[in-house]
Amino acid sequence: MMKKISNREEANKYYKLVNNAINDFMGETKARPSEVHKYLTKNGVKFLKKLELSDVEGIDSVLNDVLLHRRHMEDDKIITFESFSKLNESSINVGSPSVEHEKILADVFNTSLGHIDVLDPQLHLFKISDFGKDVYAVIFNESEISKIKEDLIIKIKDEVTSKVMNVSDVGGVDISPIKFWLSDILDETKLSESINSKISSDLVFDFIKSSFSNEVSLSYNLGQLNSFKEYSGFSVWFS
Repeated sequence: MMKKISNREEANKYYKLVNNAINDFMGETKARPSEVHKYLTKNGVKFLKKLELSDVEGIDSVLNDVLLHRRHMEDDKIITFESFSKLNESSINVGSPSVEHEKILADVFNTSLGHIDVLDPQLHLFKISDFGKDVYAVIFNESEISKIKEDLIIKIKDEVTSKVMNVSDVGGVDISPIKFWLSDILDETKLSESINSKISSDLVFDFIKSSFSNEVSLSYNLGQLNSFKEYSGFSVWFS
């Protein structure tokens, strides 16, 4: 019988278990993240069986997320915006929703407050039950979305400044490797300004959706919340 990941705490537990196992595997094999990704993409089932996790529903998605994160983090002399990842921590920390959020949902779905229940305060995830039908929704107001954007800028900046750039050839001629910590050579103010200039509203909305999608799918088995609506200064994603 398959075990289900029933809440965020369990999801985080399995992410950490898989992440630590891959840490150990990389330490033992001395393999690069891209090599580990290639190997475990083919041998993931065997790897999960060894960890006694093969009976956990959705664990293959957890393994894939961890592998992709490691591959993106690999420093091949190119640092890309896409290397940013939220692995093992929530990317949305704006506090719990208020009754105003519930009132907006009541208006959007033309129902009463009595039919609205909060499932996860941190994710701002609600269940709207009316006439025998359940709808699931995530909702944020404008100030919360601004806070998410600010946190995103900080996380990307931290991600970039943690990188090491390796130079091992110049014009095709091999040299003794030279390492540069980007935190030592980048101006943090200019970096923040550069990141901010590249973050559009669409990117923030995509980031928010990606942030809650995996947690909603893993913790609540609800599938994707693909519908979207803006209403009275609030943004609502729903099933």
